[in-house]
Amino acid sequence: MKKYRTYTAKKFRMPRRIIFFCVVALIIIVLTVILGNVLKNKLENTPRDTSDILTTTDSADKENSDKEPEKEPVIHDEAFGGIVAGCLDLSAAEGPQEANNAVEALKAAGYNAVSFNVTDGNGMITYASPALEEYSRLTASDDLVTFDELKEAAKAAKSLGLRLCAVMTATEGICDELVAEELSAIGFDELCVRGFEEYTQFDNELVSRVNGYIDMLRGVSGEMVFSLCFDGEFYKAPSNAPYIEKVYANTEFLAIDMTECSTQDALALAEDIVGSFNAYLLRPILSGSDSERAAEISEVLTGSSITARQYVSAPVIADDNGGED
Repeated sequence: MKKYRTYTAKKFRMPRRIIFFCVVALIIIVLTVILGNVLKNKLENTPRDTSDILTTTDSADKENSDKEPEKEPVIHDEAFGGIVAGCLDLSAAEGPQEANNAVEALKAAGYNAVSFNVTDGNGMITYASPALEEYSRLTASDDLVTFDELKEAAKAAKSLGLRLCAVMTATEGICDELVAEELSAIGFDELCVRGFEEYTQFDNELVSRVNGYIDMLRGVSGEMVFSLCFDGEFYKAPSNAPYIEKVYANTEFLAIDMTECSTQDALALAEDIVGSFNAYLLRPILSGSDSERAAEISEVLTGSSITARQYVSAPVIADDNGGED
């Protein structure tokens, strides 16, 4: 007869590892509940913002409002194309009365504007500027046009209905800013900036520098308007077209250096870039020292329907029909 062993079940014991994990889980649950209650109390006691929620567009508008306002567009008045400015030479004037007489002579010659060279051929100032004297702490040379003579000439021009045009070679320094502010204060209507004629090829970096320079002058010059003078080759190069547009957008009109042009050169320019003369209100900057050549060039320009002139050397006596003989 088979005998079977009796089976005695062992007493069940929960492994210690399981007990440990259960205790840890319980502690985590308790701590989570406590932390949740604390956060809930803080949230309920925090002041609520009941203002409108900004949309993406609103946020962008607010960001833009914090930026500098956009510049007002420059006005390109077609009247600039009808300015005929004779050179106002005050180098021989001896006192305000002679300065006044020089302006009256230009009016009698048929000009509707006067052109004053603020700087000479070497870029040096031609008049005794109080602003520059104060800045440099140096007394102006006796050879310069006195400030009183320049003020009297400006006053006379205004009384005769003549536009006051200044021509200055850029140094891109603080002196230019001081002079521009001073000219504006005594009544000059416009400032033509020279010194960029050597640049016949432009790029965005150069445009940015030139426009920044004009912006600097404009910031201290009230209602005075500005132009930049470039060489004829600059306007003839097709690759410069987009850069010319950017410069023109920041000036009231542009100018073209024709001081060394022969009659044939002037004719070629008038034929080659007649569109630019119209599109950018191009004002020819001319020499009037040779009256015969000046008259021939004037006739060429008139034949191409270019009416603007600005002389930067001895004025040409005008006739009754257009400005010069």
